Amino acid sequence: MTPGSVSLLCLSCHDGSISVNSYGTTDQPTASQSSGGGTIGAQYVIGKDNYLGNHHPVGFDYDAVQAVDTEIRPADTTNLTATSTVRDHLFGPGSSMVECATCHSVHNKGNPSGETLLWRSDVNSQLCLTCHDKGTYTAP
Repeated sequence: MTPGSVSLLCLSCHDGSISVNSYGTTDQPTASQSSGGGTIGAQYVIGKDNYLGNHHPVGFDYDAVQAVDTEIRPADTTNLTATSTVRDHLFGPGSSMVECATCHSVHNKGNPSGETLLWRSDVNSQLCLTCHDKGTYTAP
């Protein structure tokens, strides 16, 4: 997995050691605010051991994975939001690369349920189950 330019922009600040919960505004939920005065707790470290694959995989070809993994839903027919498919949130040539902004609404405009910076709610793993056919998919 090699993060593309979209993810590298995010990771330039949100590298797993600082700024994961820092959004630059004070109207965020208290639990999502950072004072910027220290590093984040171990439970929130994204790139522990310089590896994003376990918790936040980015920089991989969705189509290539879907072609060999029968538990990955098709990008062109699965809705991530009420008005967009997973394909609409992929990047790079052929719009096939998963990047940070595939799941995260970087301007916090995508999720009407109020969960900060996600394209859709992850209550009951709804965001994850959008792509992963390991449970019940609920359309947004």
